Formats: sequence, C-alpha cells, structure tokens
Amino acid sequence: MAMETPACLAMIPTYLALNPCDTARITAWDEYQNGNAAARELGLQKLDYYAYSVCEQ
Repeated sequence: MAMETPACLAMIPTYLALNPCDTARITAWDEYQNGNAAARELGLQKLDYYAYSVCEQ
C-alpha cells in the first residue's frame, strides 16, 4: 500500500502540523504509531483516504 512508503509516511506529520483541526487524522496517526498491531491496522484503515488523496498523487 502506498500509505506505508517512506515518502508518504514522511508527509503525514507535516500535514498534521499544518492542519491541527483535522482531529480524525491526528487520532488515526496516533493509532498507526501505536505498537499494538490491532491499533496500527485500525489507524492505517482510517488513514486510507489520506493515502489516496495525497500519497497517490
């Protein structure tokens, strides 16, 4: 998945810093960074739209 490429992962913190009101993505990123595999997968699923809209371009 494009979401897990280094370039895409590097863009997420920048996006979040520029968009502090996007609490859904902030929460999803926190879940993705959690060491728990289930929480990581849930965060990844929530970030799918972000990956599609930003990382796939």
